[in-house]
Amino acid sequence: MTVTTAENHASTDDLEASASYRRDSLGPLNFIGSGDHKVIGRMWIVASLVCGLVILAVGALVGFERIDALSIDVFPGLEGLGQAWTLYRLGLVFMVVVPLIIGLATAIIPLQVGSRAIAFPRAANAAFWTWLISAGIFAVSHAIDGGFVRGGGQDAVELSLMSLGFMAVSIMLATVCIMTTIITQRTEGMTLDMVPMFSWSMLVAGAVWLFSLPVLVANIVIIWVDLQGDVARYFANGLTDGIWNQLSWVTDQPQIFAFVLPLLGIAADIMPTGFREQPRLAGVVQGAIGLFGVLSFGAYAQSFFSGDSLTSPIYVLAALGLLLPVLAILGSWADMGRRSGEAPSVGIHGLIAIDAILLILLGGAIAFVRVLAPLIGFLREMPFLNEGTINDIIDPLESLQGTSIAGAVFNVVLVAGLLGALAGLHFWAPKLFGRKLIGPVGLLAALSLMGGAAVTAIPDVISGFLDQSDFFPLPDAVEGAAISIGDGVETLNLVSFIGRLGLVAGVGLMLLNALGSSLLKKPEPSEYDDEDIDNPWGGHTLEWATSSPPLVENFAAPITVGSDRPLLDLAEGEVHA
Repeated sequence: MTVTTAENHASTDDLEASASYRRDSLGPLNFIGSGDHKVIGRMWIVASLVCGLVILAVGALVGFERIDALSIDVFPGLEGLGQAWTLYRLGLVFMVVVPLIIGLATAIIPLQVGSRAIAFPRAANAAFWTWLISAGIFAVSHAIDGGFVRGGGQDAVELSLMSLGFMAVSIMLATVCIMTTIITQRTEGMTLDMVPMFSWSMLVAGAVWLFSLPVLVANIVIIWVDLQGDVARYFANGLTDGIWNQLSWVTDQPQIFAFVLPLLGIAADIMPTGFREQPRLAGVVQGAIGLFGVLSFGAYAQSFFSGDSLTSPIYVLAALGLLLPVLAILGSWADMGRRSGEAPSVGIHGLIAIDAILLILLGGAIAFVRVLAPLIGFLREMPFLNEGTINDIIDPLESLQGTSIAGAVFNVVLVAGLLGALAGLHFWAPKLFGRKLIGPVGLLAALSLMGGAAVTAIPDVISGFLDQSDFFPLPDAVEGAAISIGDGVETLNLVSFIGRLGLVAGVGLMLLNALGSSLLKKPEPSEYDDEDIDNPWGGHTLEWATSSPPLVENFAAPITVGSDRPLLDLAEGEVHA
């Protein structure tokens, strides 16, 4: 079987000259207008991690005040607490997790599909700078009385809306560049069913994003027009929290799962390297990722416009089905393990990927709990069952939608996305930075994120059953008002706050690791084994066929492939020049 051929082979001198050109020609200011997808990807990664440190610190302060919001005044009044809360919710999605995944995809996917560059490189660069400026404005607007909870000022709220819209547009533009690269820039012989799983997952995720984010932009336009037509109703009467009700779907299930879908592809690319096996069930994994994308589309789940959308059959089935694709991927790994007959050597990146998968399973399980009421509501119609007993079971479940259990799903799922990105950073660090990341630091970051997510979410789930609101205290609460919640919630909120500190520490360690690898001088070829640094993990996909760091145009010569794991086939001798 013809699997891999290299045409117009470059000499060693040509490779060294190209590598020297890469080191010498890129000055410190060239990143501003760079069309090099590797430079753009690194900018996304570092900037999103800086934003992550800020946003998670805000989230920790929100968690601290939530211990006793009527006595602890970290933010000015309940309005200030609400503004910080919306900054945390939307910021963690659009300033941290999604940009981090986009940065990883921008840098790695052209290498995976054998392209010399990303499609529309100037547009990819413009997308980054538009996002960065918009993210800064979004954060500042909240600090000057913006946000989407009661009490905001008109100009600041409008600034928050505008910057959120531009962040969504910039993310869509970057997604178009990535998807176009996968569809049109693949190397000769690589069909869509041969693309690596990370590229496939970005193709699926990008499609879901491009169907759902325009709905968010439409929401923003509707809100903007409504504000201009009836300013008094929103601001003079302090009703700006109604804006949040129109935007909240984008931070809730199932849409929140769509934003972390690429972690499945990252894990599916990492794990086969540990088994040293050609994955036999690659088609099953691709189908599972596609199914996850379909089930995670959530633009229809807008309770502001349709009160029964959160109890509709499609919503319930989506929550039930999200676990199935993840279990199918785990099954493909079990199949590889059975065939190899030995434990895989997955490394730190593999351990982190497994943590991410476990966390997304936890998020799916909590999401399942939220839909139990409509799922078993048919029991009310059963004449042979005691109505009082059934009501005792169903009534507590029906109130879960607006409780802190929604926050538990949010935190667990997005931290799973952070863990998936962390696994990808460690796996592809030689291609991103020209050196491996520091393993112990990465493992400590993963433990902080994994533990922080669990310690944050589990108390919030219990508090949800004790009637704690998702946003606590309620937006219409006033200073000094008595808020009725179950006993022990303040203690649970204290535990949850400790978990949030773990999340801050985890992202801080990720940032230090990435910055260290970005800023430190790249090792000279004599300082390491070229073959080891070029493919230290025994990777099977095309990005490992070039040097670390890659050449300016990625590959020294065009490459033709005929398999989804060309380098593994090459090692098995199934190659004809």
